[in-house]
Amino acid sequence: MPASKPSKRTLQIAEQIKNHIATLCTTGRIADPRIQKVTLTRARVTPDLQQAEIFYSILGSESERLAAAKGFAAASGFLRNSVSTALQLRYTPALKFVFDQGIAHGARISEILADVLPPQTQLELMENSPDQADLPASDASAAQ
Repeated sequence: MPASKPSKRTLQIAEQIKNHIATLCTTGRIADPRIQKVTLTRARVTPDLQQAEIFYSILGSESERLAAAKGFAAASGFLRNSVSTALQLRYTPALKFVFDQGIAHGARISEILADVLPPQTQLELMENSPDQADLPASDASAAQ
């Protein structure tokens, strides 16, 4: 049976949780240096609002990624309490922090393409990027 589409409320709560935790990380309310360089990429909440997965990425080594995971584990109680206070939900979801491999995967694909494709093809791909392809012709020339 395919998974059902998340409700609007579930998506809103997930976004609010992600934004609140990101604010705590960037404003220095969390003193743990292991999670200060982390970027929260997305959040997902179960339909019953019992659990939330917060996906994060960090640019750095494997040891920094593991340190960030330990930092989130150490701060999860504080973060859950803060989310509870800020969002005032009947039940505050249990927070699970998951490393988002999407950015690392994209970087790895770029490395592989750089090894495989000749430099001229790489330049053509960069010139035809979706960012500039979506612009009208007059705006695309101004962006270059």
